[in-house]
Amino acid sequence: MTVPIRAANICEIDGPDNSYIASITGLNVGTLATTDIFVLYGSATRILRIVQVGITATANTAGAHFDVQIQGRSTAVSGGTPAVVTPSVQDPLDPASTANVCQGYTAAPVAGTSTGIFAAAKLFAPTPGSSLNVGAQFNFGYGAGCKAMILRGVNSGMAINLAGATPANPTSFDIFVVWTERDS
Repeated sequence: MTVPIRAANICEIDGPDNSYIASITGLNVGTLATTDIFVLYGSATRILRIVQVGITATANTAGAHFDVQIQGRSTAVSGGTPAVVTPSVQDPLDPASTANVCQGYTAAPVAGTSTGIFAAAKLFAPTPGSSLNVGAQFNFGYGAGCKAMILRGVNSGMAINLAGATPANPTSFDIFVVWTERDS
């Protein structure tokens, strides 16, 4: 009997690129019409590759459904009330992130120019303490020949957007974004 040799699936645990994560908890977008609720913009000196985005939410008085979109941007956002998020390194030997802007918004900004919707999902925001809270998670760059969502330059951005929905009740979001950086 001949036993076939099968190729093993190999997954590198630690890649060579500097890795970063930015997260914000309790981002309260209130009941304002929401465009971008979180943005990450590129660097003047490095290429950013977004590999993962996650989002969960709770609504204060009644559950709500949202259309969450991950959009590309070619111009910066303006206005709004930003909540600056400081990225963390995933390896203490990596240098600080060179991302130009990383922030959430508690009052809607004027969105930058869209380069398209890169991913979308339905998100249910239950009331606090509910047993059901399923978030949305987006993974980029997985699979043969796939690329991550790439940000080149300070005007190249990624935005988490609620498709212009206006929450009926104050809504609190928890968001994280994971990316790598390498020289351009």
